[in-house]
Amino acid sequence: MARPVVITSAPEAPDAERHRRMLAYTVMMLIRTACFVGMIFAPGWWRLVLFLGAVFLPYLAVVRANVPFAPRRTAPEAPASHALPSGEPHDDGPGA
Repeated sequence: MARPVVITSAPEAPDAERHRRMLAYTVMMLIRTACFVGMIFAPGWWRLVLFLGAVFLPYLAVVRANVPFAPRRTAPEAPASHALPSGEPHDDGPGA
């Protein structure tokens, strides 16, 4: 018999995952663009640092966008027991 799916173990909705990945990629590409613009104004070795950022950020952005996101999941808590209290059986039937 298959175990039922627990809602806490359900994966992220595909649209939400796609949006999150596109947002992460866009932010990294904006940082890359800032590196290119910064190279115009940066003096000395800062120009090299910004150049390296502009070169390696596309690789990191693609890798980051394609890695599946696995949020930390905690074990689901068991629901409280709803057992009936034990006691003497009641005999309130028609013959009582």
